[in-house]
Amino acid sequence: MAFVARAQSSPRDAGSNTCQTQSGTERGAATPEPPVSGPTPDGKGSETPERIDDGATAADRNPRRFYGAVELDPLRLTRDAEQIAEAIVEHITGLVGGEARARLEVEADVPGGVQEDVVRTVTENARTLRFEAPRLRAEVRPRPPAMPCATP
Repeated sequence: MAFVARAQSSPRDAGSNTCQTQSGTERGAATPEPPVSGPTPDGKGSETPERIDDGATAADRNPRRFYGAVELDPLRLTRDAEQIAEAIVEHITGLVGGEARARLEVEADVPGGVQEDVVRTVTENARTLRFEAPRLRAEVRPRPPAMPCATP
């Protein structure tokens, strides 16, 4: 599985005197005013971002929330969680003000039932690990209807 990595600058780089490639100005120097709004010389577009009815620019409408869910292989849980942390969470939390929350939900079925000692161990471990409302429950499966006896 391959992931996309993106170079990020850290907040401490914000005050450095490196050149910005787009405007040619140094960081910390006054940035030029944006051009006056209006059509471009060809008459087709605008030199500044188009304003939307509420006064926000298109840049103001960048996504601000992320939500995603994925099935994980229980036999490779550690590896998969690490990949999610590197490929998703670190990119979000690396942004100024970026915060992320992650949630792990475990759902298991044991057709033959769970022995009492395993019930106790799993329940105690779930409480220690701060699971919300951990429980193992017995689901009584209905028996299939009896076949009627054939009468001769």
